Amino acid sequence: MAKKAKKIRKDKRLELKIVNFDAAGIDVNRCKTSKEIIAKSLVGNWNEDLLFALKQSHELYHFIQKQIIECEQKIGDFVQKYSIQLPPQKQELIRSKKQSGQKVKVAFDVEAYGQKVFGVNLMRVPGINQGSLLKLMGELEHDFTDTFETYRQFCRWENLAPNNKISGGKIISSKLPKRKNPVGQIFREIAVSMSGSKSPFGDYYRRIRSRKGPMSALVATANKISKIVYTMVKNKTEYDQNLLKIDEPVFLKRKLLNMQKSILKLQAQIEICQTRPISQVADY
Repeated sequence: MAKKAKKIRKDKRLELKIVNFDAAGIDVNRCKTSKEIIAKSLVGNWNEDLLFALKQSHELYHFIQKQIIECEQKIGDFVQKYSIQLPPQKQELIRSKKQSGQKVKVAFDVEAYGQKVFGVNLMRVPGINQGSLLKLMGELEHDFTDTFETYRQFCRWENLAPNNKISGGKIISSKLPKRKNPVGQIFREIAVSMSGSKSPFGDYYRRIRSRKGPMSALVATANKISKIVYTMVKNKTEYDQNLLKIDEPVFLKRKLLNMQKSILKLQAQIEICQTRPISQVADY
């Protein structure tokens, strides 16, 4: 009887927890576990000091969220004042249809303001989200393409172009200089997100990584994305993914030719080794 009464009290306590979910407006319908299991996990001997610490953390979280929203609204006011001073854009906004999560969602329409500042929607480029576009708006002016005559100068300024040292017609070194550029860092972050992407940038990243390693693939992909961004803003043209797609049969034929050349080199080495004495083969 005692066990049965204890079970009844526990069931009532669980029902109270389930009712409190709906009363508090907490949405648990998207959770894989049932309300009963969630309620069981909340049953326990809560100490007063733990509840106080939990209350402090909860209030601090909401305070920080409020500060972030106010900061984003202030940034939005600055962007709006800046965009008003710019000449009106002739092209209409073509949305990228990218969905931003709750953690990275900005309080104002970054995509629309980016269109007003740069004249094109850079969020249509794979890897560029609201956060990266907002950083580019903060680091680059609307007419940054007038400062750099070509995309090569722009990439060199970003420290994304190899510093080739040539002597006697041969490249001695192509290491990047040890300096940091905030715009170059933004494009590097975008390139990192492309490592597992199914877009042409992701294919390009993995192709370079298989030959030269992850660091070279990171810089090469960031260089490619920055070239496309520069060209889009310079010519006021929208992003077209079809221009980046490689011809798969041509690529496979080229890969097959390279493999055939490697096989011929190995066969030549084998023939040389067969014609030499054993002692010379060991030295070879």
